[in-house]
Amino acid sequence: MATGILNRIGIFTFDVMEGVWRGSQEQTEIIQRPGVDGSGLFLMGRKGHDITIQTAVCLTDRQRAVEIYGLYEDAVGSLPVEVTWGGSPLTSWNLNYAIREVELLRADQLALSTGSFNTPGGLGWLAAVWKLFPMNL
Repeated sequence: MATGILNRIGIFTFDVMEGVWRGSQEQTEIIQRPGVDGSGLFLMGRKGHDITIQTAVCLTDRQRAVEIYGLYEDAVGSLPVEVTWGGSPLTSWNLNYAIREVELLRADQLALSTGSFNTPGGLGWLAAVWKLFPMNL
């Protein structure tokens, strides 16, 4: 992992990465019988959970955003990739993720930006939603 990269799915890096992630957990199933005051619990095995992540990245312009989104689509169904979130690789839990789906939210060009909002000389903005499936390493 390159120094300073906080958010990454495979080869793609992001300025923003949001969602809810749960590591590998024991799966359970509750059973109950009609007319009986009580419950049982089956342990179904330890599994990872699908995750949905929303990402955004600043790029040079709208055209570049469209090109990069095409690469996102090409990555669907590829071999499992490493996910880094907030600077921490999720492989810490012995999981990589297969990219199941990616949905375009916005590939656009900003009218202007101030401060350090966007990359120098760049007004492109690409936002997407990723659906990832956990795979054991």
